[in-house]
Amino acid sequence: MPNGFPSKCVATLLLLAILPAALASQVPVRARISGTVFDSVSRRGLNGAIVRLVRTDNPSIGRSATSDAFGGFVLDTVSAGAWLATFLHPALDSLRLEPGIVRIEIQESGDIVLPLATPSARTLIAANCRMPLTGEFGVIIGDVRRASDDAPLVGAKVEVSWPEWVLGKGRMVTDQRVRTATTDSTGRYTLCGAPAGGTLRGLAWSTTADTSGAIEVVTPDAGYTILDFAIAPVEHIAVKVDSTAASLDVTVRRGKASVRGVITTADRRPIANAVVRVLGSGSQVRTNASGTYSIRDAGAGTQTVEARAIGYQPMRVMVRLSESGATSVDLRLPVQRVQLDTVRVVAGADIPIEVRGIERRWRSGTGVILDGNTVRDRSNLFMTDALRGVSGVTVRQVGGFGQTVWLRASNGNECQAGVILDGAQLPPSQSASISIDEVARREDVAAVEVYARPSQVPAEFTSMVSGCGVVAIWTKRGTRNVMPVKPKPATR
Repeated sequence: MPNGFPSKCVATLLLLAILPAALASQVPVRARISGTVFDSVSRRGLNGAIVRLVRTDNPSIGRSATSDAFGGFVLDTVSAGAWLATFLHPALDSLRLEPGIVRIEIQESGDIVLPLATPSARTLIAANCRMPLTGEFGVIIGDVRRASDDAPLVGAKVEVSWPEWVLGKGRMVTDQRVRTATTDSTGRYTLCGAPAGGTLRGLAWSTTADTSGAIEVVTPDAGYTILDFAIAPVEHIAVKVDSTAASLDVTVRRGKASVRGVITTADRRPIANAVVRVLGSGSQVRTNASGTYSIRDAGAGTQTVEARAIGYQPMRVMVRLSESGATSVDLRLPVQRVQLDTVRVVAGADIPIEVRGIERRWRSGTGVILDGNTVRDRSNLFMTDALRGVSGVTVRQVGGFGQTVWLRASNGNECQAGVILDGAQLPPSQSASISIDEVARREDVAAVEVYARPSQVPAEFTSMVSGCGVVAIWTKRGTRNVMPVKPKPATR
């Protein structure tokens, strides 16, 4: 024994030296897991996502946390072992996605960063479409169900269409593009090749009589769109929309569904005498003094309800109507905005000849000319809404969707307006089958010229059209992004 230490004392000292290391090895492993739940399609964090961890060897053991407004979450003191991580959020249902699963191995204490996300839009497009798609095109996915009992429909058709315009030899030629998909055994369809960041016309049907209404489909720039349809039997009826024009026979869809509601201002004051209709039904009603309305002959399923009133911006909403009871649709119409004309500054460049021509015709005082700001102020969804109220102009729905412009022919009867886009004529056979709103979106318009009678049509347009008035549409591209300016009144 060193220096006469008893053996018991030495043993005690050795035990005390070993204990700290042994105790340290028995400290339980605890990890801190943090991260963000991210929606890669909308490019934002998901608020309220439920993040869930479960042990791989015992799924009954689990931990959970809820993400904050920015998608962030934290799970403290997670024990060692193998875990499976996933998350739940309504966005998964809306995107038609199953939650992904991530495996985590915790072997030592510390911080672990766990990012959770949905696939990107391009990833989803590639997974659903076998055909190669550029960034200009995407996919539309959804279900088609029977409106009466919500049963999925096998073999139903979904169609979207949009125009593509080509300028050649002084004439505007349109290529009406159509994409169609068929539902599978679960009632789901996948429609590839729809343009991203565009406005399309959509329709679903299963038989000649079972159909939805025609609706407006706005696809996001990312190109991944979810769109569900409900369809029901409707009666197709040929009607004359105006007794003064015998050629105006259109087919409308009538059914047994009802829709009712109240049309008010933004601050909830009732609007009397507002016009309300279900697009494609061919009939319309007006609100009473309390702003209420009721439509009883609409088709069931997916439809579009429109409301408009003088002095207010019109509004359209997609709704699902039922034959079992009236659907309530209340709409609040914003007051028509009034804006000053945009001040034009063209530095170091000549004003385009097209803009000079618009301003010259504006100064002549013949016809009606609206600049782009006025068009957007007077319309809500469609450019043709801005032409309502212009003397000699009648705006009508065409084919259950969209609108056309009718003027007066030289014999006094109504005629469909000749259409000129950026100085080129739209062939009559094309303008008769589609709406002017499919030629140019309200957001792209720089100016619109309206000459309601043949005698008003300027000389530069007379060789393009005959027998009727003219609507000349100028887009920002056609004016090279230079906005025409309204001439100042002459001073004496």
